[in-house]
Amino acid sequence: MLRYHVPVLVVLHAIAASAAGPSALALTPSTEWYGIDGNWSTLSFQVGNPGESVNVLVSTSLSEFWVVQSGGCYNREPLCANARGNVFDPAGSSSWDALGGWQLGLDYLQNEGNGDYGLDTVVGKTLNGDRMLMDRTIVAAINTTDYYTGYIGLGINQGRFGDQVAESPLTQAVKEYGLVPSYSYGYTAGASYSKLKTGRRNACELTLTFSQWEAAACRVL
Repeated sequence: MLRYHVPVLVVLHAIAASAAGPSALALTPSTEWYGIDGNWSTLSFQVGNPGESVNVLVSTSLSEFWVVQSGGCYNREPLCANARGNVFDPAGSSSWDALGGWQLGLDYLQNEGNGDYGLDTVVGKTLNGDRMLMDRTIVAAINTTDYYTGYIGLGINQGRFGDQVAESPLTQAVKEYGLVPSYSYGYTAGASYSKLKTGRRNACELTLTFSQWEAAACRVL
């Protein structure tokens, strides 16, 4: 049974800055809405080479990037793949550096599940139209149905895989790539709500800005 995702409605989080130079960076919300318990706004990323498009939610607890693997949908059934934000097949990526199968790094919900972990290219899109590209980002390709969609984690814990240590995506953005000046971020989880009497729908799109706070973008669809 598909059971959980982990949205947080409004989060303002700050950790002391550790880099200087670059400015704040805001990611563009996807036009797609996903979730088993609501219509949640997502972010779109290209993962691997060639890039496969996936739509993911935000987790403030994770320090990893999760994508639904092709095994999460029987025979890549298109309705399942579309409902779960699309699937990623590590075997199809020329840049996938496998780390092996490990327990998923989010156990406080007491959900079971392992992921096929590896390092691969992840590309997002900023509100300015630029690409946020990072190579060798820690990615877990999941087949479990305990989590409905993939996630981008905003934590800064290291991942340990035997004798190999992998930094979190946010740590990479600050320390390795200098894309943003600090570990602070402003995040609002967006959702599409019930229809109005006019037949249209109220919606607040997700906002995620690194090193700065941004207000939610609400509109009528």
